[in-house]
Amino acid sequence: MHFAFANIICSSTSCACEFFVSIHTNISSSSFLPIQNFPIYDTSFTLLPINFVTMGNIAGGLASTLKRSAGIDIRGRILEISVIICTLFLTTVTSGIIRGFFGDSSYCWGVLASSTSWSESATQAFTDSASNKVLSTMLRFAQLYYQKWDFICARTGFVSRKFLCTPTDDGNVDYATIGCSPPVRNINTEFYLEEEKCRADIGMVGGLWVASCLVLFLEHVYREYRVRRRAAVHRGRRRPHQD
Repeated sequence: MHFAFANIICSSTSCACEFFVSIHTNISSSSFLPIQNFPIYDTSFTLLPINFVTMGNIAGGLASTLKRSAGIDIRGRILEISVIICTLFLTTVTSGIIRGFFGDSSYCWGVLASSTSWSESATQAFTDSASNKVLSTMLRFAQLYYQKWDFICARTGFVSRKFLCTPTDDGNVDYATIGCSPPVRNINTEFYLEEEKCRADIGMVGGLWVASCLVLFLEHVYREYRVRRRAAVHRGRRRPHQD
């Protein structure tokens, strides 16, 4: 009570000093500004519109198929809300994958993960597969991209030392050598090979992305078919003979 009363009756000058000292302390700490986790946020926000387009394409294709085949029109508010909910779910799953890429695979959901782990032969077959090579190449390019910008931020002098960069656990502050952001330092391009949940999530997300592209392709083929069919019908019609 005495401490609270003393804070209340403190002079305006001392209170202002305490306020600015508190602000400076919080800014200097890594907990106040989440800028060290900017690579994670950047990747998550980049994938958000991709996930929205993915779910929109799949839902739109399903709605078009039902309308053409069964005459059922499900387009409307319910479909739009369903797309938003599915987008949020897919974004949550991709966020776990992103955190696994940046060194913390505990965030992977493992939505479609099998209860039994892969055998050594199955794991080796997946490692040697073309899909894994494509995925591994993409992740390495992403690693190089973030490392490039991370070392650029590490060379900004006072700004990097006070605001942007975080020391290692052993107190190393040579940011020009070790990098600036802990997530970038902890990037693991093979995290999905080490964690079954992450591998399952990548398979699910990749499958949905491929399904979205397939829906777009089939829609394009169907439109081309209808255009050519109409043109053929139009050419087949004979104009009445005029004397």
